[in-house]
Amino acid sequence: MPIIPGIKESYVGALLENIIYGVYLSMFRECCILFYKKKSQGTLHLYPLATTFLMFIAITMRCIIDTYRCAVAFDNAEVDPGPSNSTLGILGTTCWVVLTIVADMFIVYRAFIVWGRSRPVVIIPSLLVLANMVIGIFGIMALDSNTTLWSPVDWMNALISLTLCTNVICTGLISFQIIRVHRRIAWMASTDSSRDTIRIVSIIVESAAVYTAMLAATLVVARLRGFGIFILVDCLSPTILTQNDFKGLIFSSIIIRVSRGTSVWSTTPE
Repeated sequence: MPIIPGIKESYVGALLENIIYGVYLSMFRECCILFYKKKSQGTLHLYPLATTFLMFIAITMRCIIDTYRCAVAFDNAEVDPGPSNSTLGILGTTCWVVLTIVADMFIVYRAFIVWGRSRPVVIIPSLLVLANMVIGIFGIMALDSNTTLWSPVDWMNALISLTLCTNVICTGLISFQIIRVHRRIAWMASTDSSRDTIRIVSIIVESAAVYTAMLAATLVVARLRGFGIFILVDCLSPTILTQNDFKGLIFSSIIIRVSRGTSVWSTTPE
């Protein structure tokens, strides 16, 4: 019996998702330890705490669902992982949408803090997040009537496009502000190569530029309707949408850096 197109990609995606999830768990544990220390010091803030645990729940649910669907399909060669409008398919997609929106809200909030709580700076990103919420809700509702493999692709493309725009804008805002601050205090520090390297890494990590790059790659593959989308989606979860594992890594690393005080903007209350 010939293998249904996309099945191998689904298996590979689930495998990579579980591997990345293991790395994510170690970072989640470190987040919990830092939150406990912050609580003891009386400096714990609700927003990063709620964001971390909400993403943990959604990422874990997505990982379990993907693994279960692949296990069922592997056990019976005549059964595929399930259509997008199945109960597990809808639940998994819902986790993906929630992760995407939470991640977008977090990066917008980070830009808001980095820019000294300037509301005008985050007006456009905030509107993009609201638009993503609407698309996500209607997309999930429409899944019930979609039966083909590529039925969700159109609204997923719209969701990814808006998320990409949000992250590009916020990445630019955060990076620009970090660079500007470093230039202001450059006379106080040496300018050796190691410091320059740390500066570059700091910008990349804090602005979630890696997440932005993953979004761009996912959008390209989705537009081409390549079956590699199943791999990206599962690995991106902790990064975005159906992909819930890498996303957790990026944003957990940001939370850890801020909590430790190693963030270049750690002087802010948050």
